[in-house]
Amino acid sequence: MAISATYYLNGPTLGSSTTIYSNSSLTIVAADGFYSDGVTSREQVSGVLLPAVTCGTCGVPCGSSISGSGGTGIYLLNLDAGNTSSDVGAIIIRFDPYNTPDGIRATYNGNIYNSLTSSVDGFHQTSNAGNFTVIGLASSDCGLAGNTTNLPTITEYLYNGSSFASTGNTQNITIYPGDVSLSSASSPGNCMMVIPKTTATPSLINFEFIGPCSGTAWNVDVQCPDLLTGFSSSVVALTSEAACLLDETVIYYNASLAGTPGIVGLYDFVFSDAYGASPLAQGFYHAREVISGSNDWFEVDENGVVIAVGNCAGCTPTISVLGTTGNSPNSITIDSSENVYTTNLSDSNVTKITPSGVSTTLGSTGSGPVSITVDSSGNIYTANYDVNNVTKITPSGVSTIFGTTGTAPQDITIDSSGNVYTANSVSNNVTKITPSGVSTILGTTGSSPVSITVDSSGNVYTANSASNNVTKITPLGVSTILGTTGSFPMSITIDSSGNIYTINEISNNITKITPSGVSTVFATVDSGPAKITIDSSNNLYATYANSNNVIKITPSGASTILGTVGSSPVGIVVNNSSGNIYTSNYYDNNVSKITQCP
Repeated sequence: MAISATYYLNGPTLGSSTTIYSNSSLTIVAADGFYSDGVTSREQVSGVLLPAVTCGTCGVPCGSSISGSGGTGIYLLNLDAGNTSSDVGAIIIRFDPYNTPDGIRATYNGNIYNSLTSSVDGFHQTSNAGNFTVIGLASSDCGLAGNTTNLPTITEYLYNGSSFASTGNTQNITIYPGDVSLSSASSPGNCMMVIPKTTATPSLINFEFIGPCSGTAWNVDVQCPDLLTGFSSSVVALTSEAACLLDETVIYYNASLAGTPGIVGLYDFVFSDAYGASPLAQGFYHAREVISGSNDWFEVDENGVVIAVGNCAGCTPTISVLGTTGNSPNSITIDSSENVYTTNLSDSNVTKITPSGVSTTLGSTGSGPVSITVDSSGNIYTANYDVNNVTKITPSGVSTIFGTTGTAPQDITIDSSGNVYTANSVSNNVTKITPSGVSTILGTTGSSPVSITVDSSGNVYTANSASNNVTKITPLGVSTILGTTGSFPMSITIDSSGNIYTINEISNNITKITPSGVSTVFATVDSGPAKITIDSSNNLYATYANSNNVIKITPSGASTILGTVGSSPVGIVVNNSSGNIYTSNYYDNNVSKITQCP
């Protein structure tokens, strides 16, 4: 068992001393045993210190930048990456050999790490398992390339917290031709290594740096473990053309070499996990808006390094008029066959438009139909603002009053069981209407609920435009404020993880609220945002009533203008199978169709 006490040396450091004493006058020799200063450990036998050994359980804290320089030698650094539950993630090491070649390898949890990537020329690694990887500038080589270099008695140095000091030991090191990976054009610069730390312990990482040439100098920066930033991507494809046809349905992670975490750059390491343990498979990936520059795809080599980026072949979304509607179409929905339906505010009826663009009046509604939804059987439901009820229209066009609502139903939605819900903007509550037409007040809301959605568990959420918040109502009718929003939330939607999004008309932004009620600004938008919807990949789509634009916002928050549609697009819906987007254009009395790039 280790005991802390004060002892005295006959040299400036433990590594350079020959004897340890118990008194400051150096007349009483300390007892035989092992002594350590936290970095070096030495055994004293009969008053004489034996050669130093590394303190295997001691380490310098991570998060430091350490420089080494001197003559030919091997330089040891023991680093403590932490041992608490939060000390997990990818440990990113940046090693700069400057010009003269230097080698590196690290040992953690019994595994040797010696692969690096350079912003100059990409991947570097010895071809000999477990050896040093020697990097540097080819023109500064000291005869290593192509040769077997034996270094029989090179001095061993150990980092003591402030500098590298000789341990008094030597090592015998051989550098083989396959260990040497030099850059020809320029110095490789700050090269990156990634070590995954998936558990709190062990915490110690042992680094070895070798300076095989005279006059070595290098710098190493070791970050503390942290989870990598994710980005949306497609699965792997054999070609860039094939990748461009795939949707971004998965989350991958990058260790950014010289750019921004979550934005894929050339020569980044990319992984399928946030710890950096599993490199991506070799091939091509589609990842719009998360690649440096205006690029759509990236290529990964067999080492999990990005070796190329590029654009999908000039594809832009196409926009067309699908069909005409009645007067003032202000809400839109779509069925499983991709038939599109709009409520026409001025005509009090519903238009049906087939995928081929054939428009018909499906049926009449109550006065002031402001919102529309559809069930799994193709029945249409409209919230009728002026008469406080819901109309049901069958696929054959038969219209009936399905049920009554609270005052001024502003929006409508339906759950998987066929229950219909309306947000009542004047009575500040939610009406639930069962499939048999029984109406009840499910619960109260904030002030002026203008939009509504429901999750897979039957919880209902409303965007409250006058109180700038979101209400959550459980199936039992318990109402709570889930979280705050930006100013004047006009539309609401929900993703596959239960996160809520509102588009806020006055503050011109989108709020994200987690299931636990944490509110953040997810994205800023231009003036005049109107409606928001979401697809099965959690991409958001929003319309602008002022500019008549439609934007797409990826799960990472990157936004793209898909194009300009008809005048005042106040309704929007997306088909998850085809990816087509449809808008109801209030002043043009028609529906626009946006065909996205694959």
